[in-house]
Amino acid sequence: MGADLMRTRDGRIAACCVLLLAALVLWLSLPGFIAAVAAILPVDPVDMRIFARQAETFWQTGQLYQRADNVVMAYLPNAAVYKFPPPFQLYIAPWMRHGMPPLFFEYCRWLLLVAYLLAVVLLVRLGNNLMQLAPVCDDKLAARLWPMVYGVIAVLVTLHFTPFFNGLTLIAIEVIFLLLFTLVLLTLRTYPLFAGALLALAATAKIYPVFLLTVLLWQRNWRALLAFAVASTLVSLVALLVFGIAEVGYYTGTILPVLLAEQPVGWAENLHLVFYLFPDGISHAAARAICTALRFFFLAAWLLVLWRRQPGSARNETLVFSLALVTMLLIMPNYWLQYQVMLLLPALLVFTLALSSASVLALSLAGLALLSMALSPEQVYPLLSYSFGGSTDELYALVLREGEQSVMLRYAPAAWLVGQLAALKPLAPYCLWLALVVLLFGRPAQDQRLPEKSFFSRRSFSELLSANPMRAR
Repeated sequence: MGADLMRTRDGRIAACCVLLLAALVLWLSLPGFIAAVAAILPVDPVDMRIFARQAETFWQTGQLYQRADNVVMAYLPNAAVYKFPPPFQLYIAPWMRHGMPPLFFEYCRWLLLVAYLLAVVLLVRLGNNLMQLAPVCDDKLAARLWPMVYGVIAVLVTLHFTPFFNGLTLIAIEVIFLLLFTLVLLTLRTYPLFAGALLALAATAKIYPVFLLTVLLWQRNWRALLAFAVASTLVSLVALLVFGIAEVGYYTGTILPVLLAEQPVGWAENLHLVFYLFPDGISHAAARAICTALRFFFLAAWLLVLWRRQPGSARNETLVFSLALVTMLLIMPNYWLQYQVMLLLPALLVFTLALSSASVLALSLAGLALLSMALSPEQVYPLLSYSFGGSTDELYALVLREGEQSVMLRYAPAAWLVGQLAALKPLAPYCLWLALVVLLFGRPAQDQRLPEKSFFSRRSFSELLSANPMRAR
């Protein structure tokens, strides 16, 4: 693209228009977010109730995992059984020693809500700091407006992010992972021991965060790796002392091999692309072969990125960490809607970097990914009911009677479009992956170094950068 949009007077006008429109939609969305959270609080969480009951069973019988003759069938993907590592229960079992505490699920949901909002605050600040790394804008007012645009859009996405509402309903640990991964990204250079310990907490609770160790190896961040190893060992020892060698051994020797050999399943909740390529079921060999090919492709591409890109640039390190998160999701044989809450980190950061560099392709891909993940037809039904002149219940009844397509097209084409965009959720990580590649290789990387001071310092990120003699050569 030619001149950067952020440098022009037209950019100032465009920023004002987008900011006003986003602020209006934000003002209309806040009551809906509060109402949605309030409606979820009393809902029974299916997954967390299974985990809590298994914790109660452990205190009664001493067994943390259900025994089965056919372990493969008993521990299928999305099966109603506890199959996570023993350290996962360290955060649940202590509360269940004398039975389920009153309002336990409500407290868990408040914890997830606070973690989610805190992660968004940190991501907005990080995004604005990354914008300041862009070349200085000629129009200072436009330079101030575009970070505000990013902040308002980020908050707007936060209020409509469907994976979060799904994770809040299920009380999914992926919401906590979003905060942990955000803190890891912010502290890898300044507090590597803290970052390594945080990553260890995630990797011991579930298996797949271990993939992020590749970023630490790429950075040659030996202190973070050491902290990860020590923290993982300590957490595992605590789990061994609490749950006993029999339960830890049963998970390691029996359940873990089944999980590592997991194959894609043809269930409607599965957002893996292979499921949509085979809508009638994916138990045959062709689906497994395609899944294996996709995983091999993204792993090979990930290794190529690590080989071609060097650490040291704030922009590149942010993009590589974001790409690691997306790749981690893409190489899973199956993943569910709540897993996409972790994609809020790369989506927002890709959006701000594409906005600051005026990369139309990356911005379009990031915007499509954000829209497809955030939007859901259920969110527009209440708004549509007011314009339709009836209650939400009446609208649901009308949709069920006449069919969603005809109702949406007749009374609210915009709502129909929301439904079409929401159906693209399985493509969201692929769009983000392409956008990250475009930003990494589409233009020369800026050779700006990370600041020596902490991200949490009172001084701004840009001031620290300008004060750092190692910044631009």
